[in-house]
Amino acid sequence: RTRQASLVDHFIQPNPGCDFALAMAIAWTVLEDPPQPHPQTYCDHYEAFGKMVRARSQQEWADIAGVRLSQVK
Repeated sequence: RTRQASLVDHFIQPNPGCDFALAMAIAWTVLEDPPQPHPQTYCDHYEAFGKMVRARSQQEWADIAGVRLSQVK
């Protein structure tokens, strides 16, 4: 762990080079429960983004990132 890790509420350390997989795992959570209703009305390419996120299960993205599923939910 780094000094910066002691300064945050939640620290998630993905495998090196796996930031994208971590982002996709977190995006699963956001897509399941959007912070605002009807995101497709104000987010460009929302449908395509959803397809990209769901190309793998949330567990698969978490496994690739090297994090526990509970860390991204």
